[in-house]
Amino acid sequence: VCRFNAGTITSTLQDDGSYDSEYDGFDVDVIGVDAATGEIEWETALGSDPANAFDTDNFLASYSFNKLVTVEGSVSVINGLTGSLSAAPADGIFACSVERPLLRVEAPAGSTSEARMFNAGFATQPCDIGKTLLSGNAMSPGTISMATADAGNDIWVASGSSTLSGYPLESVPLED
Repeated sequence: VCRFNAGTITSTLQDDGSYDSEYDGFDVDVIGVDAATGEIEWETALGSDPANAFDTDNFLASYSFNKLVTVEGSVSVINGLTGSLSAAPADGIFACSVERPLLRVEAPAGSTSEARMFNAGFATQPCDIGKTLLSGNAMSPGTISMATADAGNDIWVASGSSTLSGYPLESVPLED
């Protein structure tokens, strides 16, 4: 769970329907809470980087209990069960979630309704630690276990911007 100790966000709606946001004075911790008692079991300071909670550009994806976070400008892996941090490999291939363009739906001819904009969700694409998108669809087994969906029969699936990529893995790397 992210705990915000301080900070403000100011968002301005743009003409294209997107938001321009400014962040100031963030202080964020990740805490582990015992589900039965509500007691805090551990806490790890992440500091002031808004990318840990509100990065609207490409962000490093993870749907497992190992998450990629930014601490003092460096990407680290935090274990969501223990709070322990370890350095992310600088030359690794990661998965970035990239917001798809807004989908504009026109009103039917003769309708008095206006066109509407819809969020088309996020695509998962390979990227480097700096969140620069890479060509192709290669990902490491560790990244596949963090950022794709188990489709069964040892196949893991990621949705790209216009494709689905399947990754056959006989075993997914175990997480600590």
